[in-house]
Order: sequence, then structure tokens, then C-alpha cells
Amino acid sequence: MTHPQDQYPPQDARTLPTRDHDASEALLERVRQAAATGTALRLVGSGSKGFYGRPVAGETLSLAEHTGIVNYDPVELVVTVRAGTRLAELQAALNLKRAKQAEYEATLNAHRQREEMELLRAHNNRVLQEQYHQEVMEWQEYERQRHLNAQQTAKMTFADDLQLRE
Repeated sequence: MTHPQDQYPPQDARTLPTRDHDASEALLERVRQAAATGTALRLVGSGSKGFYGRPVAGETLSLAEHTGIVNYDPVELVVTVRAGTRLAELQAALNLKRAKQAEYEATLNAHRQREEMELLRAHNNRVLQEQYHQEVMEWQEYERQRHLNAQQTAKMTFADDLQLRE
């Protein structure tokens, strides 16, 4: 005898369709009708665990079409899904969200690294420009001092020549 949940072959999470169907109004109306007529309801998802526990009497109310992720908070590790959402679909959706988040973080990290490299290059260029400017200023000061020394030497030589002639 095959197990009821083995009737559903495993699906590749990348190929699972994302189903989102809010059947709240239809389910609510059916529950109201059952309450008005006194009809017992037997709530069933896919029926894969119907063999657990004692038999339940009542008219079957299928929740299989009431599917979708209502809320997902990855920080708090909380997900709210509708009653008919299959675990395989939930896992596939969560894996897809994780993959997209990882891709986003990788892109963000690459962008941050590029920005850091550009800032480092700009800083290095600024430092090199400042060093170049400092070296130019030092060279100009050296040339000015050399020129002043040459003028001073020329004046002293001229003065010495004048004294010798007198």
C-alpha cells in the first residue's frame, strides 16, 4: 500500500509555480451556510494526512485552493501562509527569496567595494597631488634661494672689485 503523501512526486523548487489565491470570501460563505444549516464540516488541505487520528465526520471543505504567502518577515523568521499552501511551494518561495536576497547582497557588496576603491583612488590622487605641489613649492624655494645667493655673490664680487680698483 502506498503512503498517501507519496502520491505527489517531488518537484524541483526552481520550477514550482507561485500560486496566490485568496479564497477567504468563498470559504467564509461556505462556513456561514454550514452554520446556518447545522452541517458539520471536515476541513481538508491536500488530504495527505487524512489517515492520522480518528476519522472525522462531516462535509468536506477543501482548503487546497486557498494558497499564497500572506506575510514574510525574514528578520523575525516568521512566515504566514494561507491554509492550502503546500510546504513544497512555501520552501520554493523561501528559497527564491533567499537567492534573490543573496544576489542583492552580492550586488550591494560589489557596489560598496567599487565605491571604496574609487574613494581610495581619489584619496591617493589627492595625496599625490599634494606631494607634487609640495615638491614644486620646495623646488621653487630652492631656485629662489639659489638665485638670491647668486645675486648676493655677484654683489660681493662687484664690491670687492670696486675696492680693489680704488
